[in-house]
Amino acid sequence: MSSFKDYKDFWSNTKTRVIDDRTLAVKAWRMLDQEGEDRDFVLGETRPWVIGFYDRKLPDTRWSAMMDLTLISGAPTQKQTAKPSVAPKEATIDDEGVYSLNYPFTAIDGKKDCTVGTQCSGWTLTGEYEVSTTQEGESSISVAVKVTPPKSFKFNLRHRFGVTWSLEYADSKIESFIAYY
Repeated sequence: MSSFKDYKDFWSNTKTRVIDDRTLAVKAWRMLDQEGEDRDFVLGETRPWVIGFYDRKLPDTRWSAMMDLTLISGAPTQKQTAKPSVAPKEATIDDEGVYSLNYPFTAIDGKKDCTVGTQCSGWTLTGEYEVSTTQEGESSISVAVKVTPPKSFKFNLRHRFGVTWSLEYADSKIESFIAYY
């Protein structure tokens, strides 16, 4: 990943790949501060978000339930109103003074009462997101996702397959990210 100072943009896809012909992996990141944009995120807040995957052969996109995206890195902040709904791993501070917290999640669980026509139908979407803050106070979020199909499914990588998420950045305003293979 490039230096925080080198790149300020909305979501950037850093890696999309298929692992062992069975799992699609996607990783993307963004800076919390978009330098005056109304899409700035504030460290210490919680944002609602959903995540899903799509395959051109499936009748619709499979979506998670609404989840909380907790923007706490462990760094000191004046706004610490968020209380994580998912227990994060322990906050770390690396040798360069970067604070970070990881939040694991299971957005779609293919093992829970999945039948044809339900949201999961044997598919699983899991991942973790990390909120980081540098010594200079610049914060970012990275999201790493894995989508695993039912055992009977074989990826047909000649057509569109991907992951998408949407989150609220202000009241009734949503931004989305999409990555496809």
